[in-house]
Amino acid sequence: MKLSRLLQALFILISIILLPAKDICAREGNELQPVFFFQGNTALSEKELRDAAHYELQSLETGAYRQSAVDDAAFMMELAYRNAGYPEAHVSYSLIDQGEREKHVVFAVQEGPKILVSEVILEGADQLGSSLQATIIKKPPFPYIKKQLESFSSDIAGVYAGEGFIDAAVQPPRVFFHAGENLATVTISIKEGVRYTVGAISFAGDVSREQHDILQKVSSDLSGKTYYYRQKLLLKSKVTEIYGNLGFSDAEIDVEADRHEEEGVVDLNVRIQSGTLCLINDVVVKGNIRTGRKFIMDRMRLLPGNAYSLTARRDSFRNLYQSGLFSRIDIALADTETAGKKDVIVELEEKPAQQLYVEPGWGSYELLRLKAGYRDSNLFASGKVFRMDTGMSVKGRSVEAGFIDPWLFGTSVTGDIPFHYRYREEPGFTLENSGVGFYLSKKFPQKVFANIGYEYSSNLISDIDLEAGAFSSEDNYNKASVIMQVIRDTRNDLFFPSSGYRGYASVEVSTPFLGSELSYMRLTGGARYFHSLGKSLILGLRYSTGILFPYGNQEGIPLGERFYNGGENSVRSFSESSLGPVDKGGEPLGGAAFNIFNIELRKKFTSNLAGSLFIDLGNISPNSSELLDDATLATDNSALTRATLSDYFRDMRPALGCGVQYLLPVGPARLDFAWNPDRDNDRDEDSFSVHFSIGMAF
Repeated sequence: MKLSRLLQALFILISIILLPAKDICAREGNELQPVFFFQGNTALSEKELRDAAHYELQSLETGAYRQSAVDDAAFMMELAYRNAGYPEAHVSYSLIDQGEREKHVVFAVQEGPKILVSEVILEGADQLGSSLQATIIKKPPFPYIKKQLESFSSDIAGVYAGEGFIDAAVQPPRVFFHAGENLATVTISIKEGVRYTVGAISFAGDVSREQHDILQKVSSDLSGKTYYYRQKLLLKSKVTEIYGNLGFSDAEIDVEADRHEEEGVVDLNVRIQSGTLCLINDVVVKGNIRTGRKFIMDRMRLLPGNAYSLTARRDSFRNLYQSGLFSRIDIALADTETAGKKDVIVELEEKPAQQLYVEPGWGSYELLRLKAGYRDSNLFASGKVFRMDTGMSVKGRSVEAGFIDPWLFGTSVTGDIPFHYRYREEPGFTLENSGVGFYLSKKFPQKVFANIGYEYSSNLISDIDLEAGAFSSEDNYNKASVIMQVIRDTRNDLFFPSSGYRGYASVEVSTPFLGSELSYMRLTGGARYFHSLGKSLILGLRYSTGILFPYGNQEGIPLGERFYNGGENSVRSFSESSLGPVDKGGEPLGGAAFNIFNIELRKKFTSNLAGSLFIDLGNISPNSSELLDDATLATDNSALTRATLSDYFRDMRPALGCGVQYLLPVGPARLDFAWNPDRDNDRDEDSFSVHFSIGMAF
């Protein structure tokens, strides 16, 4: 032993002498600057040891030298070894002065053997042994970590208590080390005791016949169930809620457990002091600066003259919170001079109701985009909403305004009256329209949203290339439609989801009966699905489709109402709207139907940086340029429908590509490169395309 310590000291001294000068640094002033060295560590790297003692070493490097910090650092390194399965590991240190302002600290590690737990024996676990081995105990072999083994005992005790073995006793683990094998067997002794169930439940005190009948329902639901200590609290909570809903706001409930070990049952005796029936005297609202009292009272379910109710209190709180107008809500009772009557005190803290925003963006076709708007969420102090949004890009501009009543006629239905003006330069034409609508929408359980509405718009199509043959018999028309849509959205994030899906289906009917100059039915639908494949790896899938059916005297479909495909958010090997049939001048004609399939693998490299690989497929139907050379598509609706259905899944155009995304508060900044492996020379398709935009493709 003396010889080994002598050799160790000699090794340290030689190491210090041979240290390169660049590893030695000094602090200004009179403070000692320690330099750290490690020896004897093979199982854990120097970085892992430094990370284990990060705060202790950092305090030495940035402050004055303290030996207590060196002691703590050595202890933390030793603890890291213990947590890696080295129970005999020991970390010591030596201090060597290098002049007045330098000190070297050499940490010497004696690792010892790594011990593996080869077996965990549960003695006395006759009833729960197999489930404990499957849920609590790690599958051997695993590293011997003392704290982990001790946690097994406490976890096992918790399982027994939750399964009705309230007398179960779990002993600390006993460890047997196998000499010369670096293995250990762990034994945990358990005395299970009796498994208890809930026996008879009795109620005493202020119990009327009506109350007794309600309480018996609670008794029948609980009797015979597994007993654990929390059952007392649950029973007390249920009885308190029953009396609270009956108007007894001050009811005092006490539950005692009477244990019968021989029968394995616990009888529960409930003592009730109901107190005085509480009637609501008045509702006092505080903190509502902008919000009118009527708006608040319309959402309250605790009203003057009614008996107090816990359920009514919860409903009142939920209704006020869902209005979105308040950041804090508190509902409490206050005594009055009249016995049995109390005031309901509603204290509110309002959110800012008015909001101005500016939102820049970029698209590969529109280039620079700028969106700005104003919103008042509490118009006329009634919770109604006024909004105005403006948008501008290199290719267009828009103004939209709307009036929203989130609780139309006091119901849970939202009413929306939007007005809009839009101007946009499409690749083959320019569309200018203005219109007004009226929509009714409602949120349903399971994250389902549905709306139905009417919209009227005036449309002007201009800048059509007449020489190329892309003309339209309806370049100035009025359209009126009824639109119905259902959406379900379970995504966990709007900008960069890692799970969930969004599915939608929509029907639009335009007919002269509604005041329209067009007659058609438009069906659209699709879904996007996201699934996590592991840490920071996400699979995204999307399918979107749509089809138009003209009817009556409608001759074809105007350019502004057709489907187009290709671009930054569809098939990315194409520029905006350029996928599909083109006219003689090479301008896109669009079609009466479309399909888009996307498969994308996304990987987050950091919290803000991500990359993706993708495959896109899409088409336009009908896909014959000869058929579509006239911009009306066809004069015979039946022929157009037959051609559309015949080509519905034909001529799918592909994209293979990769992208990089930088996550911003307004959405990811995205750069995509897409290659077309099946380029159509007759349509002069590009072999590749590059898109830079804000927001994910789907």
